[in-house]
Amino acid sequence: MTAVPARHRPRALPARTLTRLTPADCTPTQWATAKAKADAGNRVLAFIENGMHSADFTNDLYRTCSQHLFSHIALHDQHGFADVWFTTPTDKANFIRHAMNARCLGDPAWTWSDVEQHLQDTLADHPALQQPSAWSMSQSSTTPGCAALPTEPNDATETVVTEVTATLLIGDSTTVCSNCKKPTLLYGVSRHTDISGRKPIPGGGCGARFVSTDALDRPISAARLKELRPDLPVRDTPNP
Repeated sequence: MTAVPARHRPRALPARTLTRLTPADCTPTQWATAKAKADAGNRVLAFIENGMHSADFTNDLYRTCSQHLFSHIALHDQHGFADVWFTTPTDKANFIRHAMNARCLGDPAWTWSDVEQHLQDTLADHPALQQPSAWSMSQSSTTPGCAALPTEPNDATETVVTEVTATLLIGDSTTVCSNCKKPTLLYGVSRHTDISGRKPIPGGGCGARFVSTDALDRPISAARLKELRPDLPVRDTPNP
């Protein structure tokens, strides 16, 4: 199959929809100037607008994401990272969810927390990017010279997307998503985007939004659950 030229790949957003960084938005570190941080962050924004096609994921983007942004890990190399995060519409939605749910930690004089915060702020204006449906069009290929034909809405084939919710089940040494029964992080997450534990799978979570907490394997007081996750209510009914 012939690769689709970059100019024919569907975009996720019009160019420069996402607010760009300027050097004034960034704090220089010992290893990167404010301009270098801004330029790198803007390349990530352009990559998102362009549809996050794995063929466009350059080594510069790989270094920025794997070394500086949202606690990403290397995943072996540039191609391994792209395989996990940019292969399917669900992968791409998980990449955005991961970015939105991550905590921007550290002094920007030593980290890229200022770039992370800017990315979160501008992506927050486009919540649809957290859904696979936002990336379905960017996943399809377009034949050069051929325009896609408009289609009429078809009530019989319309798909209604229902949000999946879950309870955060908290135990002594692990936390589990009630929807898929797989490990998740306890802090700093509003959705199950990553599977944590001894064999973590970034982007492997079911995507369910956490709406409550409950004890996993032994009685934990409601006060303690509220202390651990004050942003979530304690579930009224016992965990089956």
